[in-house]
Amino acid sequence: MQEEKATVLWAPSAEGYMPRLTKPFGEKTEIPAPFDCTLDTGGFQAPEAPES
Repeated sequence: MQEEKATVLWAPSAEGYMPRLTKPFGEKTEIPAPFDCTLDTGGFQAPEAPES
């Protein structure tokens, strides 16, 4: 969230999730099967830093 990026991970393997897709907030991100949908990250934003 702090980097203002969304990452989609799928197809786990012994080495971890090898296929991955990272896009900045504001772009649409394709979610693969079994969901087969598009996630619009236009409304996403990094959380506000706590006040000291």
